[in-house]
Amino acid sequence: MQVYPDGIAQHIQRQGLAPVWLIGGDELLLVEECLDEVRAAARAAGYSERQVYHVEPGFRWESLQEGGANLSLFAELRLIEVRLPTGRPGDAGAKALVAWANNPPPDTCLLVVCGGLDSSARKSKWYKTVDAAGVSVQCWPIDRSKLPQWISRRLQSRGLNADRDAVAALAQRVEGNLLAAAQDIEKLALLFPGQTVSAEQVEQVVADSARFNVFGLAEAVFSGQGARALRQLLRLKSEGLHVVPIIAVLQKELHDVIQLASGNPLSRRTWPQREKQLRNWANRAPLAHWQSAVEQLRAADATGKGQQQGDAWLVLERACLRLAA
Repeated sequence: MQVYPDGIAQHIQRQGLAPVWLIGGDELLLVEECLDEVRAAARAAGYSERQVYHVEPGFRWESLQEGGANLSLFAELRLIEVRLPTGRPGDAGAKALVAWANNPPPDTCLLVVCGGLDSSARKSKWYKTVDAAGVSVQCWPIDRSKLPQWISRRLQSRGLNADRDAVAALAQRVEGNLLAAAQDIEKLALLFPGQTVSAEQVEQVVADSARFNVFGLAEAVFSGQGARALRQLLRLKSEGLHVVPIIAVLQKELHDVIQLASGNPLSRRTWPQREKQLRNWANRAPLAHWQSAVEQLRAADATGKGQQQGDAWLVLERACLRLAA
């Protein structure tokens, strides 16, 4: 059964601790908080012994099966954690997990921890068997559009309220860095207990700890958010990224947008949600708008490669603002 990260406590309260759990995702803060919830519930239910297996090259999956078969010498109830960083157990691991999920050992709770699982992994037999036998939780990064709601709920859980400007200011400063968001909210709770936090208070105590990547820059550029795109570009520059790979990503995205704006299908396969995003970008402006930036990106690329003189970052900045206009 699939459960959202914020629904774990309610699920356990309603149905008890499942014999098998699979918790994974790319948002490490949410993953760790979900794990803490399951561990706390296990301790409360009497699972006082904990064993941890790290799946690394050469790991023997037989040791997991042997551990489940052996009776505990120290406690009646055990929590067994399997840390699977890649999310791909291999043939031996898949068979072991399927066998466990089909016949969970008594008085034992299995907790599988992994990174983000792609669609092929979620269609695998081992994943479906584990999901059917227990609970699976996927912790995806919080989308920028949903970050303010997440921040508001987090503030309320710490006994704080915040006006809209304060939430917006905090969201801007911690975008892409959920751990920093959680830490800053704890800081606000200590400094202003039980208060309604203002934007001024946020700006006084919260540092700018947003993290950006090239694909976030592309999303800002092609969706028409010029100020955000410029802020992301400057941050990428300050972090020491080379300009050429950034330009390459924007050129690839621009090529797809021009194809769609011209009424042609994409020349490469992509997933439906991604194609929808590209179409939304293409429909934002006429074809001539997109074509006008091709030469600027080409000039930025040539400058970044030393093929012509100039400041590649400055040329790229102008191209980004033109695209976002």
